[in-house]
Amino acid sequence: MTGHFVICGCGQVGFRVAMLVHRLGLPLSIVTTDLREPFNEIIAKEGFRVVYGDARNEAVLTQAGVPEARAVIVCTSHDLNNIEVALGVRRLNPHGAVIIRMFDQDLARRMEELLQIDRALAMSQISAPAFVMAAVGEAARGAFSFGDTRFVAVEDSRPVEMEAFFRRLGLDKDKANRAGRRRFGWREWRQAFQLVNPAFKWVALVLSLMFVVSVFIFTVGLKLSLVDAVYFVVTTLTTTGYGDITAREAHTWVKLYTCFIMVTGSVSIAVLYSLITDFIVTARFEEALGRGWHADDDHLIVVGLGSVGYRVVQECQEFGLPVAVVDIEPSPELLPRLGRTAFIHGDGRDAETLERAGLKSAVAVVACTQDDAVNLGIGLAVKKSRPETRTIVRLFDGTFARKVGDALKLDVTLSASRIAAPSFVGAALCKDALLSYVEADELVIVRPPSQDDSEFFVERHRLAAIGEEI
Repeated sequence: MTGHFVICGCGQVGFRVAMLVHRLGLPLSIVTTDLREPFNEIIAKEGFRVVYGDARNEAVLTQAGVPEARAVIVCTSHDLNNIEVALGVRRLNPHGAVIIRMFDQDLARRMEELLQIDRALAMSQISAPAFVMAAVGEAARGAFSFGDTRFVAVEDSRPVEMEAFFRRLGLDKDKANRAGRRRFGWREWRQAFQLVNPAFKWVALVLSLMFVVSVFIFTVGLKLSLVDAVYFVVTTLTTTGYGDITAREAHTWVKLYTCFIMVTGSVSIAVLYSLITDFIVTARFEEALGRGWHADDDHLIVVGLGSVGYRVVQECQEFGLPVAVVDIEPSPELLPRLGRTAFIHGDGRDAETLERAGLKSAVAVVACTQDDAVNLGIGLAVKKSRPETRTIVRLFDGTFARKVGDALKLDVTLSASRIAAPSFVGAALCKDALLSYVEADELVIVRPPSQDDSEFFVERHRLAAIGEEI
């Protein structure tokens, strides 16, 4: 078999890539160590050729027909494995197209230059614009860069400059830069109070009550003026004790009460100081990481700081949309990369966490964790707290996504792998492909304009109809 495609890896992305190549009527082979349910049933039904083994083994690649392949798409979930497979593929086939999946795009660019890889693509980077577009209520197919200009492809398949798209949406990049700057009014002080440690509130309340009661007692028991009583209470609570006012000649009960507030006050003051110190240190770290947060109007909440969530945040910054990130276990690698973007630590399914993220003023919430059940829970929590907020939920199973989207009244359900798969196929078919997506029963590939034309060239490939795809 010659002129065929070889897909290495059959996870979510690999399976959808294989299905697209099959729908194009092109022969293909799949290299994988195993096939998960229900991929194996569909692949067996469609009659795909499957070679079981480690794609890093050149004997396995040879068995799959890599030396004669038109294109090889390497899309396992590990960057280093993909690089190793690509090296073996290039040794066996110096002329065929090699497309690999890589999250680290800085490394990807180097791999393209040094290893003669035709394209290194990140599923998260490809799919992120679709999540952002869905959040603002626009039906756009994706985004790409050409020269120094960034473009978006809208429904009519004609890419437009992103700056023009900004103006159409009423967004600008300065708005994103203003997000996170603190403005202190009643709402801001109320939000700040909600973030204060509960222990601090209780200690402050106890000290306040003790202060008021003590001023009254010393005014009566020591026959002091109001100002002198306040002075004596402060020196007693802080254990300063200058000696100019004492309870030595007072009644026994006044002496005993003074001893009580000395002990209780010193403990309470010490606890209060420690809480204040903890707050200041934490605030300094938050400031150093650029995550001082003010819930701006019409911002986007992204729940889940994984590969897709991080790319969505980047696209929000490109689109000029203020954004806040929520996660209970953020990636230690991605968290420092947020810069000035707001980060709220907590469970996105919790109403209090969503409130801290500014749900009341949010235009949309994007739930894009690695767990379908968690994403559904986030979407339902948002609809329960604020039904008018748009919910965009990431689900791996496309069929399930369509079903729950209708049944649970979620605004948009998206599969990142389904969005990204056309880009891998488009890059394999056309080395200069800028953007690829599926529209109706066609694979649409956007290519650079010719020298004599200023319009992008849009190439369409008919896709064969299939049964219900997951």
